[in-house]
Amino acid sequence: MLRVGIVVVFAVCVAVARGEVTFGTCPDRCGCGVDDDGVSMVDCTGGGYREIPVTSIPCDTQRILFKNNEITKLTRMSFIGLRELQEIDLAGNFIDRIESETFAGMPNLQVVNLADNRLSLIDRRAFQAASFRMAQVAVDANPFYCDEDLKEEVSAVKDRVSYGGMVCANGEIWQIRGEVRNRNYEDVQMNIRKNFEDWELALITTSCVFFAGLVVAFVLLVIKMKRSHYTTGEMIKGKKGDNIRSSEIPDHDDPESRKIEMKSEDDFVRDDDDIFTTRTQPPQSPTSYDGADDQNHFDA
Repeated sequence: MLRVGIVVVFAVCVAVARGEVTFGTCPDRCGCGVDDDGVSMVDCTGGGYREIPVTSIPCDTQRILFKNNEITKLTRMSFIGLRELQEIDLAGNFIDRIESETFAGMPNLQVVNLADNRLSLIDRRAFQAASFRMAQVAVDANPFYCDEDLKEEVSAVKDRVSYGGMVCANGEIWQIRGEVRNRNYEDVQMNIRKNFEDWELALITTSCVFFAGLVVAFVLLVIKMKRSHYTTGEMIKGKKGDNIRSSEIPDHDDPESRKIEMKSEDDFVRDDDDIFTTRTQPPQSPTSYDGADDQNHFDA
């Protein structure tokens, strides 16, 4: 706070040295006086100002009009010391930024006109340390970007600031994308969602569909295996005729199964007509037993 005071004093000294400050009088190119309602006012409409000449405005001023000037931003210095202000009219400027605590120190403030400027977002910190009860802030004809950030900023000060005429120039609003332009903020604020919520919803939906597909595929595979005569390995490989089912392997001890056993390649021979015929092997004669050999063995 001390630093702010030093800056103010320094600015005032510089303005006095330049002859730009006339305390208690009126800024150049402005009209000052009292209106029909008995309200003291300073009218600088169309004066070509790029900032508020706060040091030239009488401290008891209740209404200031700076319409159609060239002001681009508002700072905490813009209205410092003007504690009696009730109305601020800044329509038709080029304001695209409002710094924190800009509207602090004005307990009687009731109306702020920011129509026809370049605001896409109003920072809640602009009303930080504000002492007024409730202010009506007109923001018509500003290119607001309606998304979750704007919604949070508006909601944060809803107890002391009421925005009027807020229209979306663009934005990210759930279920009405492509139809945001020229929609009143009040009409679409319930549809505003965060970006990551849409992305998260899409991810969850995709994951559910994927896992559901896996479950269905597994169930169908089990049902098909139960209805099929082939083994699990055959079903996975997709070769139904390449293997013999384990239940069809012939039992060599069963006489009936011997009839269906295939002969080996050695049991066939090729004749002159390239016709395979069964090879006939001469019967093996039993080995003759000669008792003399045994006798010779024992004699040895």
